[in-house]
Amino acid sequence: ILYLDVDMIATTSLSPLYNLDLWQYILGAVKRQINFNSGLLLIDAVAWRKWKIASKLVKLTDKLRDQIVMYDQDVLNQFFQDRYLHIDGKWNVKHVEIKSLEDSCIIHYTSPQKFNHPCSLQLIKYLRHTEYQTFNTHSLAELTFHNIYDKMQKTGEETVI
Repeated sequence: ILYLDVDMIATTSLSPLYNLDLWQYILGAVKRQINFNSGLLLIDAVAWRKWKIASKLVKLTDKLRDQIVMYDQDVLNQFFQDRYLHIDGKWNVKHVEIKSLEDSCIIHYTSPQKFNHPCSLQLIKYLRHTEYQTFNTHSLAELTFHNIYDKMQKTGEETVI
């Protein structure tokens, strides 16, 4: 199973990632400093079911309930610790780290400041083709990026990203 957070955009085919050999691991993820980011997970579904990982994660969640800050990410990192396949970082690049779209295979729009970066125009472009095209924009930054995107669409200008 290839799991991707909803706030991610693939800039290339996902076939190489999906076909990655997990070897003896149940899980593959991109390591970020100490922990992996749970926004992208490659899961061996057969082993996941065989070893009843879901029920073990639920039990661990109950045990760690008062210590959890990053929800599923904390629990998954605690459970798998360093027992997962480290996937190349280009498959889960934070949008604020991108200098150009060619730098990554998957862009991950992390943090509440998703719309405070020029690369966010890509996210807005794709949102316009979903049921979330009219989602509420509460911050000035979000409204600014929507307006910039709308103007680019009307004038036919390409993004510099």
